Amino acid sequence: MPEKKVLLAYYSRTGMTAKVARDISASLGCEIEEIRDKKDRSGLFNLLASGRDVFLRELTEIEECRHNPSDYDITIIGTPIWMMRMSLPIKAYVLKHRKEFGKVAFLCTGSYGSKHVFRDMEYHSHAKPISTLGVSRHDSETSYSKKLKKFLNELERAAGR
Repeated sequence: MPEKKVLLAYYSRTGMTAKVARDISASLGCEIEEIRDKKDRSGLFNLLASGRDVFLRELTEIEECRHNPSDYDITIIGTPIWMMRMSLPIKAYVLKHRKEFGKVAFLCTGSYGSKHVFRDMEYHSHAKPISTLGVSRHDSETSYSKKLKKFLNELERAAGR
């Protein structure tokens, strides 16, 4: 059976989601698509405005992507947790591309709320994930490694590797 193509699309405001995405990509050798928000989300004021936007269910515009998810068998979607929801740039990405996803896997980073985020991602993507990975900034290196290994094993099984 041929190996399946995997795309990892993520947004990261502080770098935490980007670090996990790099770790996954290094293990799987998958393509990476960094989702870029057209709105400036840096700094405390913009962080607070982002929370307000999530609460008000606002949308945001993202830059054009280099990769089309329909060219991949599996799309891993990574987001930081914003008010127990996926980030607005990832929500925009999911809404724009949900008809193009094959299988999906979800990744979220933050202190708490991953179960809520995964439900939110599943609802908006119209897809049940083959695997999920919730990473907290409070995870020890050992805990992170165990979670990452389980996630990668599930993805590799789904990818036929």
